Amino acid sequence: MDDPFRKKVQKELDQELKILGFKKKGYFYYCTKDKDSSLIIHVGGRRSHEKGKVILSVSVGVAIHSVNELYIKLTECQVNPYVSIYIPIVIKNMGYIMPQNSYKEWYFEENSYVEQTFAELVEAIKTYAFHYYEDRCDIRKIEYYVKETNEVITKIARDEYYPIILYLSDKKNEAIRYVTQIRDSKRYEGPDGEYYIRFTENFLQLTKL
Repeated sequence: MDDPFRKKVQKELDQELKILGFKKKGYFYYCTKDKDSSLIIHVGGRRSHEKGKVILSVSVGVAIHSVNELYIKLTECQVNPYVSIYIPIVIKNMGYIMPQNSYKEWYFEENSYVEQTFAELVEAIKTYAFHYYEDRCDIRKIEYYVKETNEVITKIARDEYYPIILYLSDKKNEAIRYVTQIRDSKRYEGPDGEYYIRFTENFLQLTKL
């Protein structure tokens, strides 16, 4: 955000989320609800060709810290400064968890009702984001959403997170079967295939400890 109005919107958003208990980490805002999970808010922007207008998309996610700690280790991402335990494992655009059940953006116009738009956004977070979190706030709950829905950003992320969740849920044999089946199916080719083979090797080594 480089122009004064965009900076003003960003500052106001930071303040509103801080009031709700969120802190900022990299690209995400996080609100830690217990020692092993956080509600995540990601705010993206779409450039408007109209002066004095800011268009934001707001996504809601959940991070399980113990799952992310192992994910970071097994995917060898420790040196990436943008990777942390606050990575959302599942995430959806705010509109899909609201009654409209469709993609939503928030429009801020410099000469219009900015305060009203902020109030609507904050109310939506309080009403819908925290409910989304409650449905996915621990390993047992999030297992279904990782395996059976499209809330994980990519297929390969799902195929990494799911066996980790199984392993941490004391389902080691099931986790081993899953990663070896994915590896042997050659679902991923090229660099992705090599990447998943390394992940599988790291995961299987972990299960022998």
